[in-house]
Order: sequence, then C-alpha cells, then structure tokens
Amino acid sequence: MIRTKEQQIMSGVLILGAGGHAKVIADILMCRGILVRGFLDDDRKFWGETRLGLPVLGAIDLFPEYEPEGLIIGVGDNSLRRRVARLLNPHADGLLRNA
Repeated sequence: MIRTKEQQIMSGVLILGAGGHAKVIADILMCRGILVRGFLDDDRKFWGETRLGLPVLGAIDLFPEYEPEGLIIGVGDNSLRRRVARLLNPHADGLLRNA
C-alpha cells in the first residue's frame, strides 16, 4: 500500500524503549514534526506512565497491534539494542528503513 506523506505522518512512529535515550529520540522527532505515538518497553514499571506527554503503551512485542509507520529502537545499551533488533528481524522488511 502506497501512502501519501500526510498519511505517513498521521500514522506515526513508535519508540522501543522508554528510558533517557528514548526520550531524547522522541524529542528530536517531535521537533522535526514527526508524529510519535508513544513508547513500548518490556519493563512493567514504565507501563501507563508518560514521557514528554507520550504514553508508555506496554511491552515491545505489542507493536503490531498499533500498526506504526515505523519503529525506532530507542535503547542506549548496545547489547540490549542488538537483542531488540534481533526480536524485530522477522518484521524488518516492513518496518526498518534507512533514514
């Protein structure tokens, strides 16, 4: 399905992770006019909280339910970021793009 730029922006992106690195990424994206729908994080202590006015929606594996235009891995720890990327690998063709 081909989407217009307006439709892409309206569908927004999700950030995987809800810590400090993820907040910095969200701030940069929002300053650029990109719609950030929220955060996903496997740490239950973040669930239901907000970051920069955006919700932490739940666990990372819930992302297909939100049908995001894109996913951004907002995890600062390199080894954890690699694990998240491996988790997403089956979905990589449809979600991960070079910026």
